[in-house]
Amino acid sequence: MVMLETLKRYLGNGWVEFDTTCTYASADDPTYTMYVAGNATTYLWAGMRFKCTQTTDRMFIITAVGTYDSGNNRTPITLYGGTDFDLANATISNPYYSPVKCPYGFPMSPAKWTVSLVDDNSRAQASPTQNAWYNLNSSSISVPIGVWNVQFSAITGAEKATGDYLNSYITLSTANNSASTSAYTSRLESALDTFIIGNVSKSFVLTLTSKTTYYVNTRTTTASVTNIYRENLQLFATCAYL
Repeated sequence: MVMLETLKRYLGNGWVEFDTTCTYASADDPTYTMYVAGNATTYLWAGMRFKCTQTTDRMFIITAVGTYDSGNNRTPITLYGGTDFDLANATISNPYYSPVKCPYGFPMSPAKWTVSLVDDNSRAQASPTQNAWYNLNSSSISVPIGVWNVQFSAITGAEKATGDYLNSYITLSTANNSASTSAYTSRLESALDTFIIGNVSKSFVLTLTSKTTYYVNTRTTTASVTNIYRENLQLFATCAYL
């Protein structure tokens, strides 16, 4: 009879009640860590949903399940709260988990599970050194633990006093003066011109085991360029478990 009631609750709304204790561990907003008593690696995994009550209902995406700590009989669980939910250093009541993509009440708008950087202004670097990367306007984004679908687009350009091959690159990098990989880099170029401007974009997947800062850098590989430009930057990292 007990198993039947549990099955009814699960099939009814997609949430499964925890039969063990969950306790707050730490915060690195918008990511949080809690401990689940016992070995939770046998039934929890990244991509599942978690719900609890701390004054109000709060919902999260599990982005990592740590190694079971037999000495303390607990498992660390990493939670992403998106734009709406924080895990407080307080009692975790009424905990539930779900392997269902959209259990009852879980917000499915991608905007709620995305970190973003939008800069509509025009940024420029005068007399850029050939091949040198510039972090215009100190543009960066902090991407939490987890798997992320990343997309960026921007208008970029370059100008030179005399007609020449011209190019302008934009990249997402873990340093503010380099490119991490060509997979995160996009380029605009022209065979013979004094001025180029246009839109570039890139999309890729990031898998992170720690919160990481990424910088939006710009460069040209053409010599004697007067200015390089970047404007209308839009950068979005959406949780791939959504």
